[in-house]
Amino acid sequence: MISPSMHTATPVARTPARARMTWALVSTLALISAPLLSAQAEVCEPNAGPIVVEVESTNATGSWVQENSIAGYTGDGYFRWAGSNHYNQPGNGVLTYIINVTTPGIYNCRIRNMHVNPDGTLENDCFTRMDGSPWEKSFSSIPQEWNWATWIAPASSSQYKSFYALTAGQHVFQISARSAQFRVDRIHFFITGTPGGQAEAWSESNCPSQWTDVGNGLAGTGGITPLLEGAGDLSAGSSNEANLTGALPGSTTHLLVGFSLLNTSFKGGVLVPSPDVLFLGLPVDGAGALSLPFVWPAGVPAGTPIWLQHWVSDPAGPKNLAASNGLMGEAS
Repeated sequence: MISPSMHTATPVARTPARARMTWALVSTLALISAPLLSAQAEVCEPNAGPIVVEVESTNATGSWVQENSIAGYTGDGYFRWAGSNHYNQPGNGVLTYIINVTTPGIYNCRIRNMHVNPDGTLENDCFTRMDGSPWEKSFSSIPQEWNWATWIAPASSSQYKSFYALTAGQHVFQISARSAQFRVDRIHFFITGTPGGQAEAWSESNCPSQWTDVGNGLAGTGGITPLLEGAGDLSAGSSNEANLTGALPGSTTHLLVGFSLLNTSFKGGVLVPSPDVLFLGLPVDGAGALSLPFVWPAGVPAGTPIWLQHWVSDPAGPKNLAASNGLMGEAS
């Protein structure tokens, strides 16, 4: 008898591909008792225009705060560094963005920013880096208006307009706080000659989703149905997340993972996946959320489906349970 208070995985895997998927999911258990990683935004190169990243598409960390009080921003707002200055100390309030590049080349990097101090040399910079390279000061010299001026001031050479040589594949771009009150709205990456490389009209460069909401959630406290969403492209070696929100804060949840669709009546709701792998008694935080990062293994054939669903301990649900929607992922 498995105690629901324990983090337990019970796998059923009959093929090598299923065994690899099972191991990838079991490996997430090592992260459950450790501090969870902040969600990382991921974008993909579009068919036309720049690669666009809205700064608020990742979680605000450290003393970054999301605001919308200064008009002219794009997306849902911008981030302002509300902490102290860190002129010689990069690594504070790190924001992480995963950039998927299709066309290799030299990419200009432009950060849409604002600093309200009338002195163009104050409150005007942050640190940036690509793929774990040394942090470099990125600054703007245009005060009191949204602008695209993005210069790099490395310690060992003269300043230059920001650019990166990017190969085809996945890259990790990061921003770290430097000056108090510096505001960041969005980031564009584009090869010289790209039409509208700095045009604000472009939407964020979302990646094609490998995840499908298949419904059949069950409401709990307050009539709220927990929401399960997937992030990541489920390609070999890729970083992915299964993100639960809207669950009863402070409760526990049981994640069911299946390699086939069941859709059968269960506890007043619908059990979506066949219960091939069970993660029991996972902790829901005070905001009603749980994020489980995992790395997708190599060797899983493209198109292989997997189904997930959370069942949350909730006294307001039938049989003291609420359920998330079912979620299908498809290996790429």
